[in-house]
Amino acid sequence: MSEIILKASTKNYWKFFGYLNAVIVGLATAFLGVAVKSASSDFESPEILLYRSFWMTIFLLPFVFGELRFTFNSKSKYLWGRSIFGALGVLCFFVALKLAPISTAILLYSISPIFVLLFAFLFLNEKLSPIQISGASVVCIGVLALRHTGIDGLNLKIMIIGLLGAFFAALAFLMLRMVAQTHKPKVIVFAVSAATVLVSLPLCKHPIAVITTSNYEPMVWVLVASFFAQFFLTITYKQLGASIAVIITQTSILWAAYFDSIIFDRYFSLFEWIIYTVIIIGLILAVRGYKRVRLPC
Repeated sequence: MSEIILKASTKNYWKFFGYLNAVIVGLATAFLGVAVKSASSDFESPEILLYRSFWMTIFLLPFVFGELRFTFNSKSKYLWGRSIFGALGVLCFFVALKLAPISTAILLYSISPIFVLLFAFLFLNEKLSPIQISGASVVCIGVLALRHTGIDGLNLKIMIIGLLGAFFAALAFLMLRMVAQTHKPKVIVFAVSAATVLVSLPLCKHPIAVITTSNYEPMVWVLVASFFAQFFLTITYKQLGASIAVIITQTSILWAAYFDSIIFDRYFSLFEWIIYTVIIIGLILAVRGYKRVRLPC
């Protein structure tokens, strides 16, 4: 009996920390938005992404050097597909952060689970429950309503860029399961960083903006926030599973709204809060049963 109680207590203990980690992910993601937007005054979005990914690649290289040969074999197509789509998704996300309020950019990027469900239904023969369909429909209605909230700087171009980020992120997520079966996590993260350098470099204006003593701080925070978001997200998915992790990490939208208010002096109308709430509820409904989404092995 004591062993059963001990196991239950340990399970609850780790689940509590899973919830806590998920909240940290939301906070780190929102803070990343603040850092990227702050850095955007001195750097273009591809430059921010290039510097972030370059230093992450250099940092990870000693840890994966002996396994680099595994990144170029017949089993690596999903690895580089996941890496390239992930890079494109983050690039669109960074562009949206520069052009729109961080809460709006994060909200659009957070819609990626809807694309995951759509792809699973269209290409993987997954059956969606009525609740999931209802949730996805609510999200779509909420996104359409965003165009009528009067958000400063929000236009069709920015919405398309934000949704493209979610689209690419969903493709990257779907490939992750196949990649996880053939490559170690550190190799996957390294490949994503390296691919992001290759994607962002051709898009940078020349000459590339240089980091100096007067503009380095936002870039440092971009690196720190990216690390914390990725690290705690990995732990969260392991402790809670995909569906619960996706739901709780949506707190990033609320954190972003808070930062928008206190840092960028942005006023939220009642209609905006209603739309944000509707979209978050739709996402929660849509990701119920999220763990059932599977790729063919």
